Amino acid sequence: MPERPPYYLTTPIYYVNARPHLGTAYSTIVTDTIARYKRAQGFDVFFLTGTDEHGQKIQRSAKAMNCTPQEFVDKMAAEFRALWDKLGLSYTDFIRTTEPRHKKSVQRLFTLLQERGYIYKGFYTGQYCVTDEAWVDVGPGEPCPDCGRITETVTEENYFFRLSAYQDRLIELYEQAGFHAYHLAEHHATPLGMAPSPSVFLAAVAQRTKTLRFGPLVYTVNLYHPLRLIDEICMLDQLSGGRLELGIGRGISPYEVGYYGVDPATGPERFAEALDVILKGLTEKRLSHHGKYFTFEDVPMEMQPVQRPHPPLWYGVSIPDSKLKGVTLESYRVT
Repeated sequence: MPERPPYYLTTPIYYVNARPHLGTAYSTIVTDTIARYKRAQGFDVFFLTGTDEHGQKIQRSAKAMNCTPQEFVDKMAAEFRALWDKLGLSYTDFIRTTEPRHKKSVQRLFTLLQERGYIYKGFYTGQYCVTDEAWVDVGPGEPCPDCGRITETVTEENYFFRLSAYQDRLIELYEQAGFHAYHLAEHHATPLGMAPSPSVFLAAVAQRTKTLRFGPLVYTVNLYHPLRLIDEICMLDQLSGGRLELGIGRGISPYEVGYYGVDPATGPERFAEALDVILKGLTEKRLSHHGKYFTFEDVPMEMQPVQRPHPPLWYGVSIPDSKLKGVTLESYRVT
């Protein structure tokens, strides 16, 4: 009898700061449906589910229940497992992140990566929503745009994975696998990103690929002079033969733009003016502009993009109802 091909799938490992609910049941039932279907096709299925038992939310939930974090997660994990069993779900294994086997595996992997130079320490400062466990683009003391709870200013020392060591190899694999596009995040003065100059990095991507489209996840427009950014956009589109995807934004972190002396309060207005200049510069032969932040007269636009009138354009937002004063969004995507 031929050996059955392996098939692995997993649910999220659920946070246990609250009891299981309709959403967690839904995703687990969907995964169970796929697992049963693949077994019927003859696959050797390994279906994993489990619980994530670390984090500030759990610590605070335990404190509110007047018990230790371990006592709290033991109770909640048992509720998750009991519900999955009651629903008759066919999971292969149920993993808890407080189990010794999980700790040993994580320690082994972490040590191996650290020995090979792929783990490093870094700092990050920003507004953090404990409930959503997410960094958000708001000012100090302002509410989270998603859940509405007040955010906390957090300066965090943490361990980071040096993904940049694999970027060249990954980009080539993306193209071989038929990926449509590759996008690069721009960050400054933080270990969240190690390519603070997207144009430099993407020029190398253009050289290494032939069909893969690429672009900045967004250019942090408020950190550029618009004339300089126009030249970089045109240069990348020319180098790649018209494969540039152009993402633009104000920058998700007021701390990062603040390091460069840019007042986050002026961000929307400054961005709107810069974007107006950029769009004109990509479509006109000569450029004049007299505004609050930029002024120049009759500048020849010698560089032109391959894609006309300009590369595909989108505006990245972290808040769904984010609005830009004076900017018409109909001409490009909002993501």
